[in-house]
Amino acid sequence: YNADKQDESGSVFSEYQDGVKTKETVYTSDYKVKNVYQPQYKDGERSEIKVFDNENKEIEKLISN
Repeated sequence: YNADKQDESGSVFSEYQDGVKTKETVYTSDYKVKNVYQPQYKDGERSEIKVFDNENKEIEKLISN
């Protein structure tokens, strides 16, 4: 968030379940969904992050090492 350049700013909201992040949504300055990030976990550690666009289509998958 940049108060001096609000038209270039956005907001990030995270969702948690039992202390583990399950979803992060990035909104544009006009409060429209830009991207959604959903982490996947294996044996209690993040194994990948799926990235979705504003139409809920998967656009990328980031693999954790």
